[in-house]
Amino acid sequence: MTEKTYKFYPCLVDDLEKNKTDDFSINITYSHKDTAESQMSYNHSDLVKVTIMPSFSNNVIAGNYEITYVVPAGFRFIELDRQAPFWVEENGQKLRLFFHYDRQNFAAIPITFYIQAVQKGEYTVDYAVIKENLETKLNYIDKESLTVK
Repeated sequence: MTEKTYKFYPCLVDDLEKNKTDDFSINITYSHKDTAESQMSYNHSDLVKVTIMPSFSNNVIAGNYEITYVVPAGFRFIELDRQAPFWVEENGQKLRLFFHYDRQNFAAIPITFYIQAVQKGEYTVDYAVIKENLETKLNYIDKESLTVK
């Protein structure tokens, strides 16, 4: 959604804030496919590695989680890194990533997928949201910008 949309529908942002929890969160980094260095600007046709790292407080023992991520307009989704125990539901530019967390059996691990820079410009990455399944608790990352040169 655009900035204008949020002005007309302030309840969207209010709902995010109202249901926000500190029990879990996410961090997102962007890098060129072949490097580990974080960056926010890419050349046309570059493959961008998107890494979402969930983290959980000691209050969380186990649960099922969903992360919603909208691929920016100047990019297209390529693939999910299949080495990890996650699954993805793709609907246009919207990705829903599902996973199970269990502190006793394994630590939180990063979710990695690839997008490709397809059109020059500066693009907003809308809120990325992590939500506990069947619950209203959530956390989110504020908007960011990615550039294609």
